Amino acid sequence: MFIRKNKNRSGSVSVQIISKYSGKYKVIKTIGSGWTPQEIKFLYQQARQEISRLRHRIDGHICIAFAAYTVFKELERILYKEKSQITVNRAAELTHNMYQLNIILPESKQPKTILLKMTAEQAELYRIIQKYC
Repeated sequence: MFIRKNKNRSGSVSVQIISKYSGKYKVIKTIGSGWTPQEIKFLYQQARQEISRLRHRIDGHICIAFAAYTVFKELERILYKEKSQITVNRAAELTHNMYQLNIILPESKQPKTILLKMTAEQAELYRIIQKYC
C-alpha cells in the first residue's frame, strides 16, 4: 500500500491510499481533498496513520487465520492417531449442537458445569479431545 496525491479537474488534490495487486492498482480509501499545501500535508499524515491501522488489522487477520489452521491440523492429527472415522469437517458439524450449562449454586457459590446429552459421535469426539487436552 502506498499514498497517492491525485490532482483533480477542479485544481484540488485528493489524497488516496492505493494497493497494487497482480499489476493492477486499486483505490483502497480516499482520505480527502485539499487546496492548500497545509491541507494536503494534513491529509497525507492522516493517510499514513490509516495505512498503519490497516497493516495492523491485516496482521491480526493473518494471526487469526494461522491459529485456525493450526487448530484444524492438530484436530486432524489427533483424529488420525485415534483411528477415528470422524473427519475434521464432520467434527466441525458435530460441535455446532454440543451444549453445556455453566451454573453457580446459590448456597455454595461454586461454579458447576453440566454437559448436556450428546449423540454417540459427539461423545466419541468429546472423549478424543479430552484425552489430548
